[in-house]
Amino acid sequence: MTWQVEYSDRFPTIAIFVSGQLHCLADLLHRHQTWINENFLKYGFGLWAIEVIGVADFIGFTGLAVPQFDTHFTPFGFATEAACAARDYGFSQLNLAQIVSFTVPANQRSRSVMSRIGMTHSPDDDFEHPLLPDGHPLRHRHHFLYRLTRPVG
Repeated sequence: MTWQVEYSDRFPTIAIFVSGQLHCLADLLHRHQTWINENFLKYGFGLWAIEVIGVADFIGFTGLAVPQFDTHFTPFGFATEAACAARDYGFSQLNLAQIVSFTVPANQRSRSVMSRIGMTHSPDDDFEHPLLPDGHPLRHRHHFLYRLTRPVG
């Protein structure tokens, strides 16, 4: 399963600042696409593209990773629906014993989705993200970890 989109045709001259550096949007999107596909190859799971049939071809990502959504669609419950699908797939198809998710304390929307799908937060699990580069605004910030153990039976 791979996700393929040719971004250079859609965004040939758009540039954005990320972590204080200027980047071509097409290059950033291509790297993200590559990362998604590599995760499926390596682990057998990853992020799924979300669409609203008949409304929008793409509104964001979800899966067994950090969800990302276009906030225009936030009030419709797509993040929760997609997170439930990822949770159910992880337990029923991949036979995972536990699923974890994390976000920063200020991301109340993601924290609410995690709670709605049955995940719980314990302050003892909170951490500073070790993979964020120096200078990243979240580098030395607390991250909340949520857990959900596969139901018995």
